[in-house]
Amino acid sequence: DALLRESDIGVSIVPHLNKEDAQAILERLHPDIVLLDGSRFIKSHIFSLAKIGALNVHPGLLPEYRGLDSVRWAIFHRKNVGATCHFIDEGIDTGPILGKEVVSYKKGESLLHIRVSVMRVSVKLMMRCVHGLLDGTLVPQEQEEEGGYYTWAPKEVQEAVDTFLAHS
Repeated sequence: DALLRESDIGVSIVPHLNKEDAQAILERLHPDIVLLDGSRFIKSHIFSLAKIGALNVHPGLLPEYRGLDSVRWAIFHRKNVGATCHFIDEGIDTGPILGKEVVSYKKGESLLHIRVSVMRVSVKLMMRCVHGLLDGTLVPQEQEEEGGYYTWAPKEVQEAVDTFLAHS
């Protein structure tokens, strides 16, 4: 909030990202890039309004952990956690990838601490990818079609992850 107040960045709050008011704002602004982080599914009539495209930073390593609760699912499978910056397309977390970063974690850390670490890396990754895209040093890479899609972990998975992390 303070950063936005100190800058000349305009902020528009809309009740729903896919409705007419959001579309009208984007049509008026003609943005080069739209940046998303943790939003709901965005439809093509919205994300296609950006000249270069809409970027999302996903708190999971794509294509292995598409969807929700990616950090928990990766830990459950004893895989790396991290963040991926990608273009938005018609699918869920399926757009071309601009960059990834693995975040280390260890037993004894809370899931919240690990998620916060992923979010911190996500911000830096997004900025690196925007700069790389704009200066031409990054080329989007199409994702492999194979991968995993996850939704919120059931209670058994939540408990298994909590137990795994608690044993340092």
